[in-house]
Amino acid sequence: MHSAETSFLVGLEGTEITTTARPAFQLPTKTWIIIKRLGEVSMFTYQMNTDGGIPPGFSAGRFLYYSKDDSTKEPAFMRVYYQIPIYGTEWSSHNVRASQAVPPIELVELKAFRSFIKHACSAVPQLLGYHEGQQPDDGIVPGGYTTMIVWEKVPGIPLSKEYFWNLDRVQRDGILGNFRRLTRCGVQPFASSFSKLIYDESTGKISKNPGNSRLNANSYIQSHIPGFCMAVPIDSARTWTDRIYLEYGMVKAPHTQHRYDHEEEWEF
Repeated sequence: MHSAETSFLVGLEGTEITTTARPAFQLPTKTWIIIKRLGEVSMFTYQMNTDGGIPPGFSAGRFLYYSKDDSTKEPAFMRVYYQIPIYGTEWSSHNVRASQAVPPIELVELKAFRSFIKHACSAVPQLLGYHEGQQPDDGIVPGGYTTMIVWEKVPGIPLSKEYFWNLDRVQRDGILGNFRRLTRCGVQPFASSFSKLIYDESTGKISKNPGNSRLNANSYIQSHIPGFCMAVPIDSARTWTDRIYLEYGMVKAPHTQHRYDHEEEWEF
């Protein structure tokens, strides 16, 4: 398997996409109009991966959208997952590509959003809708799956180490407290990084950046395949440890082999 920037999902500006009602998540049917393509990354799989039971590869494109019913045209983020052919068969016949089609797979990003709803997590962007369907007969993989996920676009900037340590102690403590609350949502980004967090200085809030995008303290998911595109489940009831702060660079510790064992030497 390997990932790369791709251009499978291009020329879609102005396209209308409808997300279906999900009563269990209090999501109504809505139609969205694409404003702009923001980026795209594909995860390619090989025949040996498929033979080993690994789900087929996909292209994940991130777009800026607005609701057709919203006169203010307030933008939102959407990620479109599109099944792609097994690596090396992109130009194979229609029948070969169609034979690779599978129904919608369980995507970690969608699973993460559902977990946020389950835990009433206000520290992440709100899920606005999603749709699971099939590609048309002239699709990249005819009959293959396609999934669209829409979430709110919120204010804020990706947090950086330099920015964080230039804040005063009171502001940093506020960020630490909000971050700790975030970990109770049952999901965390695959990689520990400041850039996975969105900070809104006007409110002092932070949130996890759900996807390859940019969000804020009540922010969203991120867009290469980091963030919640490659999220990992965690036990929301697990015992908290300040070591998690250290993993994200929110605490300074001596660069020694046993730095995790001497919290008295840490700087918060």
